[in-house]
Order: sequence, then C-alpha cells, then structure tokens
Amino acid sequence: MTSTRNSTADNSLESGHPYSAHMQQLIQAAKAAGTPYASMLLNEAGDVVVQNVNTVKQQCDPTAHAEMNTIRQAAAKLGRVNLSGCHLITTCEPCPMCAAAAFWSNISKVTFGLSIAGITAAGHRQIPIKADDILRHSKAKAEVEGGLLADEVRKIFP
Repeated sequence: MTSTRNSTADNSLESGHPYSAHMQQLIQAAKAAGTPYASMLLNEAGDVVVQNVNTVKQQCDPTAHAEMNTIRQAAAKLGRVNLSGCHLITTCEPCPMCAAAAFWSNISKVTFGLSIAGITAAGHRQIPIKADDILRHSKAKAEVEGGLLADEVRKIFP
C-alpha cells in the first residue's frame, strides 16, 4: 500500500502546492453554489475530467455529495468504473460514504482541504471517521493528503 497519511491536521498547505489552483477553483465553485462542498477528478494526465458541488438539497438525494456526483459523472464520462490513476480533489475530507466510493472506484489519490474535525467544528454534522481510516482499512492503494488551503476552505462555511 502506498499511502501518505496527512489527514489528521488542518494545517493549511501553502498556495505553492501543485494543486492549490485546483482548490481555489473548487472554493469559487462552492461559493457560487452556496455550499462548502465541491470536488473534481483529474485524469492520469492531470486534466480535469469533471467538477461538481454538493446537490443533496436540490436533488432531494442524501447521497448527492460533491464527491459522489464527481465519481459518478467521471465514470460515465470515461466509460469505466475503474478510476485508477485518477486524483480526487475536494474542499472537505470525504465522509465514509464518499471515501468508500473512492475505494470502490480505485481512485489513486485523494487531496482535501478541511478535515472532518474541521467540518464538525464549523457546525456541520459528520460521522467522525477519517477518509484515511476507510481507505487504510480497505487496503486501498490510495494516497491521502489533507489540509490543502484548509484556512481558505474554512472561510466558506456559513
């Protein structure tokens, strides 16, 4: 298993990070949609395949988290359920459902901004199980990196 386990802290990774521009794009998309939750999937070449926001209320679907929407659309667009080599970037740490979807789709890397602990501290209800724990216990070969622009993400919570 090749994993970087940085998901415990919300120490903001600086703007010089290779994916900070992607996170800034997600922060803007989340703000525009009136939600703190946005995600995108990059293909093996680093190109954006799809980008989504949380649409739970709009769709009356409790599974319409940004990550679930992104994974569903990316699989359909790419014509495959095996998304190995792909990279999920999300404003907030994936919940257990979304982390499991990353496992089932074989996503190779997950990068998030604000941790589940940070989301809870911002007043949003969460299941206190880290994405890293889900992926590690599932023996996923996914790298998990947290804290990318976490301070900026924290600002978009109501």
